[in-house]
Amino acid sequence: MSLLLSGIALACVAVPADAQSLRCGNRAVSAGQDAYEVRRACGEPATIVNRSELEVRNEWGPSETRRERRIEEWIYDRGAGGMVDRLTFVDNRLTRVEALAHGTGGAGQACGDASFTRGIDEAVLLARCGEPVQRTPLYGETVTRTADGTATHVPLRREEWIYERGGGRLPLRVLLVDGRIERTETLTR
Repeated sequence: MSLLLSGIALACVAVPADAQSLRCGNRAVSAGQDAYEVRRACGEPATIVNRSELEVRNEWGPSETRRERRIEEWIYDRGAGGMVDRLTFVDNRLTRVEALAHGTGGAGQACGDASFTRGIDEAVLLARCGEPVQRTPLYGETVTRTADGTATHVPLRREEWIYERGGGRLPLRVLLVDGRIERTETLTR
């Protein structure tokens, strides 16, 4: 009996959300691959989120070097029974694969009140509810400095999204910070 319970407990252990590879049909993609190779293997993502960071070496020194790093997050929704996966690319190289949530039947199919809960990832929100009717970026910057004179300037990722929810419900303003829902506010008509 204890062997059976041990087997059940082992089967219930959660699979880690971060993996370094993703299976696309009969092909697998993994960290280090070029965006072109990933697109050929997995097809077009449902959503692409773009951002950038500015790395400054020897900041405030006699000569500093600046380099922009382009970051893209590709979102794949594998549909009901599948997963919503985020693939992160830095300068067109796959650096991270994350399983975020269970897939949906398509944008708008699973867009209930629970989709607007604090902490929900923007990729999951987009997969469940589709594109908002309005996006407003709120600019800012975070600077991280190291002892060797390197500074990384990262745009503060804050956005307000507006969703028309239909069915007689009032529109909703959603504040996202670093790609996660921070708060929501019901708007008046």
